[in-house]
Amino acid sequence: MTIAASYARALYELVAQDPRKGSVYLKNLRASLTRRGHLKLLPNIVSEYQKLHIAKERAARNSAVTPEKERTRILLGLYKKLIETK
Repeated sequence: MTIAASYARALYELVAQDPRKGSVYLKNLRASLTRRGHLKLLPNIVSEYQKLHIAKERAARNSAVTPEKERTRILLGLYKKLIETK
């Protein structure tokens, strides 16, 4: 894990806990990066943060049960039973 990814994950977890303080966390992150001389990492941190957000959205979308997925699950179960009986 890169330094930018570590910062992004920490920021993402903080914002997930208390979304109202997101701007405060971002301001503090920028000040911390400036103090440590890591300000050039800010674009990479934003990119990693966006990746985390997109991954969470995709996971939520893929875990949702849709009628098509349910139908496929039932048909696969019936097919397995049919194969077992032969």
